[in-house]
Amino acid sequence: MTAAIVVTVLVVTITVLVLAVSLLRIALMLRRALSSLRGVNRSLKAIPSKAEPAAPIIQALNTDLGNARSLLEDLLSRKRQAGARPLVSGAPKPPPGPGKVG
Repeated sequence: MTAAIVVTVLVVTITVLVLAVSLLRIALMLRRALSSLRGVNRSLKAIPSKAEPAAPIIQALNTDLGNARSLLEDLLSRKRQAGARPLVSGAPKPPPGPGKVG
């Protein structure tokens, strides 16, 4: 009986040690993951402040594109009022073959 008790205690001790080492490794991996996530969080918090200077540029582009659109729409309406014919007449031209220009 004594040998069975000693073997049981040894097996239980080894099992507990293996579990403890596994839990410590998991805790270290989680700590590294938390550190990485903190770095990502800092980077994400910095994005709005870095993107602020782009707002006036985007607004200027939007204004310019709006002006261009209104000019093109005006040109199109003038063409329609003048009764301009469509640019495509007859059958469509086949695309140029390889090595040809135009």
